[in-house]
Parts: sequence; C-alpha cells; structure tokens
Amino acid sequence: MEMEMSSIALKGKVGVVREEKNSGCAMSLMVVKFQEAVKKDEIPQARALLLKYPETETWTVNPLHIAIEHGSLRVAMEIGRGWPKLATIANQDGDIAMHLVSAKGDVKMVEFLEKLNPGSCLVENKNSMIPLHVAVLKGQSVLVRKLVSLCPESLKKVSSKQETVFHLALKNSQSGVFQVLVDEIKKLNQGQHLLNKKDDEGNTVLHIAAFKRLTRVSSSSPILTLTL
Repeated sequence: MEMEMSSIALKGKVGVVREEKNSGCAMSLMVVKFQEAVKKDEIPQARALLLKYPETETWTVNPLHIAIEHGSLRVAMEIGRGWPKLATIANQDGDIAMHLVSAKGDVKMVEFLEKLNPGSCLVENKNSMIPLHVAVLKGQSVLVRKLVSLCPESLKKVSSKQETVFHLALKNSQSGVFQVLVDEIKKLNQGQHLLNKKDDEGNTVLHIAAFKRLTRVSSSSPILTLTL
C-alpha cells in the first residue's frame, strides 16, 4: 500500500514538473514572438500577445524592456497605456526601464517614461546608480542634458562610492559629458559645490583630472576647463 501511494505521489510530482516545463516553453516561445513583433514595430501583434498573456509579471523578460531594447517607442507607448506598472519593475540588476533607456540614449523614450513613471529619474539600481549616472558612463551627452533638464536634483545623487556625476565622467574618460555637465550647472546656477565633493577615496574632481592630465584650472573660476 505504501509503495502504491509513493508511486502515485511520484507520478503527481512528474506531472507537475512536466506541466511547469510546458508552461515555461510556451512562455519562452511567446517572448520570442513578442520580440519579433517589436522588431517589426507590429503594434497589433504585440498587443495581441500582451492581451493573451496579461499577467506580465510572469513573463521571463519585462515586455517594456524588450520594446526599449529594440527602440520601439510605439510599442512602449502601447504597453504604457495598458500596463504602466512595468515601468517600475526592475530586472536582475535592479535596472528599471529608465536605466535601460539612459544607456541607449533614446531621448524621446526618456521623455515618455518620465511622464509614465514620474520620479523614475531618481530610482537607484543595485549599484546605487540612477539613470543619469548610467547615461554619463555610456557617454550619452545629449541624453545627459535632457535628464538634467527633466530632473535637476539628479545632479546631487552620488554612487555607492560617493562619486558625483563629475567623478564618473572623468574616471570613465567621458570628457564630452563632463563639459555638458559643467554647462548645465552654469545654466542652473547651482551645483558648483559638487566639483569640490570627495569620493570615498578622498578624491575631488580636480584630483582625478590632474591625475589624468585632463585639465587646467583658471584662478578666477572654480570650473574646470578640459584641454584634451
């Protein structure tokens, strides 16, 4: 009797595993189909798949992230209308949609996402990086300017190593981005004190710039001038 019960239990477990496997295969296939629809910017097909699998939290990949990866603003807007919560859901690195767009430099998508999820420009990922930090690291000068205009307070945010956006720009040899940031703090007439802020190793922007031989310093201005 015990052996019979064990056999039934085993069959039950096998059935559950098989069902989960089939479900996982179906979901993977659906994601592939969705990616193809996004690549071709086929809104009706993308919408049909979203409606067929409306429980988007069960998707193996965030549909909005797929739209961003392929630069489809139209699909992203369709998702935003029906599933706005996806703009707040992070991937395994803690990146939400705004982080991913900032890395790619898509200005129109950033404008859309900030309207969809106000305040997303200040969300930190697992490395304590906000979207502006990501854009700086990737050298996205145009997007850096846009993010600062949308969210000036993001200039004050520091990384987990206490690095300002200016530290990040110089440490990663993004001189063009650095100059954009300098222009922006001049325009805003705020944030100049960030140039004197120290990271967790005690380095100011001036220390890093001098080490990299990137700057000259005007005695009449606290702003660094790049001489690459």
